This record gives sequence, C-alpha cells and structure tokens, in this order.
Amino acid sequence: MKKTILVAILISCLAATGQATIINVPGGKPNLQAAFAAAQDGDSILLAAGVHIGKGNRGLDVAGRELALIGAGSALTIVDCENDGGFLESHFPGSSNLILQGIAIRNATGENLGGAIDIGYGMAELTDLRFENCAADYQGGALYLRSNTTICRDLYFENCQAGSYGGAIFNQLGSAWCFDSRIVNCDAGVAGGAVSSLYADFHFLDGLITGCSTPAPGGVYDGHGIIQRSTIAHNQGSAIKSGTII
Repeated sequence: MKKTILVAILISCLAATGQATIINVPGGKPNLQAAFAAAQDGDSILLAAGVHIGKGNRGLDVAGRELALIGAGSALTIVDCENDGGFLESHFPGSSNLILQGIAIRNATGENLGGAIDIGYGMAELTDLRFENCAADYQGGALYLRSNTTICRDLYFENCQAGSYGGAIFNQLGSAWCFDSRIVNCDAGVAGGAVSSLYADFHFLDGLITGCSTPAPGGVYDGHGIIQRSTIAHNQGSAIKSGTII
C-alpha cells in the first residue's frame, strides 16, 4: 500500500510539472493498446480495477520508451489474455526504466520466450504482479528477462509452465533480484521448474517455492545465482541442478 501511494504521488508531481502525462484506462483511452499508442517517454498508464480482456489489452510493446503501467493492485486489476498471446514485451535495445505494478496477468501464452512478459535491454521494476496459468513454448513460462537489470518485489506465480527451462522465470545475461515472491505449482520440460538463470546474476530472497517440478534434476532451480532465506518445499526433481541455496 505504501509503495502504491508513493508511486502515485511521484506520477502526480511529474505530471504537474509537465514532465509526464497520466493516461487512464479505460477513462482516457478505451484499452491498453490505445494507451500505449499515445504514450511518450516518461508517461504513466493507470489501469483501473476490473477484468480487462480482448486484443486491445494484450500484445503490448514498450518500443524503447520509459513507461510506467500501474494497476489498482493485483487483487483488483486483472488482465486475462485468454490463451491468445502474451501480455507485454520490452526488448528494444537502449530501452530503460519500465515500471509495472499492481496487476494480475492470467492465461498469457508465448510462442517462444516469456509467456506473459518478455523484457530485455534496460532496467525494470516489477512490484505486486500476479501470474496465473501462463505458458511459453520454450523459456520463461511467465517472465523472460535478458540483458537487463530487474528488481522484483511481491510477485506471485501459479500454474505457469515452460516447454524447456524456467517454469516461472527465465533470466539470461542480466541481473535480477526477487524479494518476497512466491512460485507455486510451476513446471518446465527440461530443468528449472521454478527458475532458470543462464550466465546471469540472479537472487531470490525471502520467498517461497513449492509444488514445482521437472522430469530431470532442477525441479526448483537451474543456473547461476542464489536462493536465500526462502522456503523450499514439496517440489519434484532434485531441487538444484546448479546454483546455491543458502
């Protein structure tokens, strides 16, 4: 709650000084696609409480801009991708400062990488996001991170799956820190039922990983990084293929 209030105050201050525009959905624009089409660097998109469906609310492209997309909270603002594509991508070289907060994403599917979200090249802050029933054919059932710096707080993943690595999260060639997050009943076809991290700096702290699986070693984690001060329970397949639990 405090985080949401602080972000809202910051957005209001920027808008008041002419440094940013606030775009309300559906108040100002009918859907997220329309809001993203209108948004410029530094703008903030506020997504109202409710269930948002349809092509206008998925397949979003940040396209190298600095944007904030903020919902009313993951218990209140829901985007249902209806098993017809992913939610958002941001992998334009040079893009930076993406803020995502307070949204639940359901039934997102990626043909290759990142069932719900694919982020690369820049910085991202992800807070109070919920991923349910998301899937990728290859890596990162819900979230795919590459060549970027990402801070995650209070994320929840449930029933997400990847065809090969990282049932919930796949992190490659970047730095990612996840605090106070939970991964439940996720699976991958090869390794990293919860998380897979390749040639990357990955830290998972003060979280929970339970009910995750792979058919091979690495039911919880596969790759380079550290799981620290977290509860690891009731997972299938030896917990770690590579990496460290402290």
